[in-house]
Amino acid sequence: MKLSGFLNKPRWQSKEATVRRAGVAEDDDAELLASLATIARQDADANVRAAAMKRLADPGLTQRLAVEDTDAGVRTEARKLWLDLLAGTHARSPSPAECAR
Repeated sequence: MKLSGFLNKPRWQSKEATVRRAGVAEDDDAELLASLATIARQDADANVRAAAMKRLADPGLTQRLAVEDTDAGVRTEARKLWLDLLAGTHARSPSPAECAR
């Protein structure tokens, strides 16, 4: 790894949770987008997990986090997002056929 690459990590890989959350919520790095599900499940900070979950808006992952996340706030946000996705009121809601599946 080059030294410049080491010093210029993307925001979503920062050690600071607030910087990481902003990167997860806003950046369009292909590696970030591919890692959103893992970040939503495993990041140490609840706010970063919630930001990744909201950005991904995946019904299956959201349902899982609504039950299994260690933080009550993330579980609450996941329940709200899951209901919005299933009700079709969210911009990234799946089709009714996908919801029935």
